[in-house]
Amino acid sequence: HSKEINHTEGSFINKRMLKALNKAKYVISNSNFTKKLAMKNGLQESKIKIIHPGSNYPIKIDNKNVDKAKELFRNCFPKIITVDLTKNQLEKWGCKYHFLSTGSKPVYDLEKEKVFRNSSAFVLSSFSEGLPMAVLEAMSYGLPCLISENCNLTETLNIGAAIKTNPSVVEIIESLKYLIQMNDMEKKKINTQIELLINKK
Repeated sequence: HSKEINHTEGSFINKRMLKALNKAKYVISNSNFTKKLAMKNGLQESKIKIIHPGSNYPIKIDNKNVDKAKELFRNCFPKIITVDLTKNQLEKWGCKYHFLSTGSKPVYDLEKEKVFRNSSAFVLSSFSEGLPMAVLEAMSYGLPCLISENCNLTETLNIGAAIKTNPSVVEIIESLKYLIQMNDMEKKKINTQIELLINKK
């Protein structure tokens, strides 16, 4: 993971990290970005193997859960999933679209599936991430994802499998407007690129 190995080469922590990792036959990296960072910080390339984390396509859920989700979220389109604080900020910035708030607590299991299945898009305009699993999960549900370069998923941005934004008020608003105005053909193109990336890996 990039946060655990990103220590200045030659520093005490860097030397201790290399001493420990050099005892291993292989070191598993979660992305090309992390592999390059590890090499930059002194780890031998021959030791590093990449395994991209992620999830399989969504499991089949009971129709009663789908019906319950439809009941909860009916007449709500487009939808932006957010937490209360972000919802309040976006409304102050002039975004007048329909928001579904998950509150300040995370959602899990079937509740999380309901949220993903009844969303129009996923947004993570982060200042800093290691490798956000939530983005990969959203992609597995076919949602167009609006992410910053700080999410360390540049491979998805480079091939058009995600939409780029930056963590600034102006860019987030403009990116959200672009995302919401996308037509079905543009969304299908993003999904095609996601599938190509998955099959490549």
